[in-house]
Amino acid sequence: MSEPTEHKWARPDFGLWFSGFFDGEGHFGAVRRTKDRSIITSLQIGIRDDDYATLERIQGHFGCGKLHAGEKDKLRWSIQNVDDLYNVVIPFFEMFPLYTKKRQEFLLWKELVRELYLQKQARVVDPERRSRMNGALDSLRKIRGYYEKGFRKKFESRAELRARRAKQENAEKAKKILRSADSPSSPHPNLVASQPPPQAQGPAHQVTQVDAC
Repeated sequence: MSEPTEHKWARPDFGLWFSGFFDGEGHFGAVRRTKDRSIITSLQIGIRDDDYATLERIQGHFGCGKLHAGEKDKLRWSIQNVDDLYNVVIPFFEMFPLYTKKRQEFLLWKELVRELYLQKQARVVDPERRSRMNGALDSLRKIRGYYEKGFRKKFESRAELRARRAKQENAEKAKKILRSADSPSSPHPNLVASQPPPQAQGPAHQVTQVDAC
């Protein structure tokens, strides 16, 4: 019986390099569709399009995924097939673990992929499984800071976004007023208008009394 063919992604020279490369350039995708509330997972890497050979090498080692144009001058390689994510990507990162914050992301993302894979095999939507996936997705968002800055707009309604921005602006105005009041050289802005303008002071004039003749 012949020995099983070794996966190219399992070679130490490639695996150690790619694990470090993914720490800086990779992304574990997980989004919830608006239409049916289903969850989609993916693995993505985006780099400059003049470095096409790097992504082509990665795709060749993993034997799956697609290359496509990204934003502006970006080129992206991604895997969305849940079978490839479960049978190739997860075993890879278990063999060549991540060491940054992405390791925490991977552990939660792995649970999402696992549940999606088992759901596909069972061909039925299990309410308990859906609940576990929703919990893992929410935890993944918090770790990534999706509720900060630009990422927040993906999960907030327009009304919520406007209310949050207004609250932040009011808080900044209140801070400026307090700083102005605490500064001895800067009078309170509401009192500046009520203070009379300073009197112009010129040289003193001597008044000479003249006697009438």
